[in-house]
Amino acid sequence: MTLFTQDPRLKTQDYISDKSSYFAGFHQATKVLQAKSKKTAPVVAVVGGGSWATALVKILSEGNVQIRWWLRNATDVEHIQKYGHNPGYLSDVQINRRKV
Repeated sequence: MTLFTQDPRLKTQDYISDKSSYFAGFHQATKVLQAKSKKTAPVVAVVGGGSWATALVKILSEGNVQIRWWLRNATDVEHIQKYGHNPGYLSDVQINRRKV
């Protein structure tokens, strides 16, 4: 059995061929992905500065993800960089500034 994944971090030579069972191949693929994810965190783009975008950025900033947050208002960007929260929406939610 050959296990293929859509994860772009896996290259062709990383595809795992395992004749014993699906789970053994899945377990090995998981190990490969975990090893590669420790080297580079995936990058996610969030567009918008409303409550949905702020909530999404908050959730993503708690994981192993780099976030590219695109906002229209430059003063909101400065405020988020300085204080770590969105002044207009969900202003009591702290955002990890190192990941945004």
